[in-house]
Amino acid sequence: MNMKKFRIFKVILVIVLLIYISSCKDAYQYNVNVSNVIKLMKSTDSIPANGISIITLRAIITDSADIGKKSITFTTTQGTFNNGSTTITVLSDTSGVANTYLKSSNFIGKVSLTAQVSNYLINDSVYFTSITNVDSAIILNTSASNTPADGQSIITLTAKISDTAAANGRSVTFNTNQGAFIGGTTNITVPANLNGFAIAYLKSSNYIGKIAITAQVTNYIVSDSVYFTIANPNFINVTIPQFSLIGSLTNSVTVTAQLLRDTGTVSPSFNVMYKSLDSTNSRVIGNFINITLSNSNGISTALYSAIDSLYLGKVNISASVVVSPGDTIKGTSSLIIVSH
Repeated sequence: MNMKKFRIFKVILVIVLLIYISSCKDAYQYNVNVSNVIKLMKSTDSIPANGISIITLRAIITDSADIGKKSITFTTTQGTFNNGSTTITVLSDTSGVANTYLKSSNFIGKVSLTAQVSNYLINDSVYFTSITNVDSAIILNTSASNTPADGQSIITLTAKISDTAAANGRSVTFNTNQGAFIGGTTNITVPANLNGFAIAYLKSSNYIGKIAITAQVTNYIVSDSVYFTIANPNFINVTIPQFSLIGSLTNSVTVTAQLLRDTGTVSPSFNVMYKSLDSTNSRVIGNFINITLSNSNGISTALYSAIDSLYLGKVNISASVVVSPGDTIKGTSSLIIVSH
């Protein structure tokens, strides 16, 4: 009987010892300083509430965490992780490091964060902030305030975006109400480089006047304007469809002056002045009628008649345009006046 009681006593003693050891282990686990087991770091304390800005979160775990539980679970009360959710579990590397990326939402205020490994949980927070000054988000510069409306001249648009505007959404959309960007469209989206610069090239149209341009990153838009100005000719080609003309009132020939420029097309509606002089350029021979303004192709025409049947020989014919005060361009050709 005593031996039986002794065996029962031994069983009870073993059970008590096991319970005690287990409770000691749990007590140790829950009394360990959490900061000695897992640390949570972040790349910044705040990011813009623009729906695209990114903050990097890094959790580092030590050997105090369970050897077999090296997965870290991150949570947030606002925004989303790179899996599109408010919770993500990341396997740490061999050094006990796990990284994830939190994208902001449009919520403005304090955002609570947690990182957990096994039973150890650590808390932190960041702030999603608003941008009140658009100029602090994006700046737009132009290479010139105006360019000729010749359909070819280029103005360079440069947008500078700040990290405040878009830490990860680094593309700028440019818009114009006239002309076209490279590719022939009135809008173009350009990725910014590592320094936050995005460049677009605006080609002029034949429209003359003020042009509105904008540059946008996320919800931030900045506006500016440039001018497409009159595209002056650089030279004039004068052509006559025949070599000679009978000197009389009843005979005439059409003289064509084409206004040209080195780049693109000349603006229309230039007043072309025609003149006809004798071979010594000392006397006017004949006259011009039905003179037209230059058209969209830069062409003006005039009907020439020698009138003076007594003059025979070479006539120097010129067409000229005043492009600015003191600046006249001229083109010339010639014709032979004959008696029959």
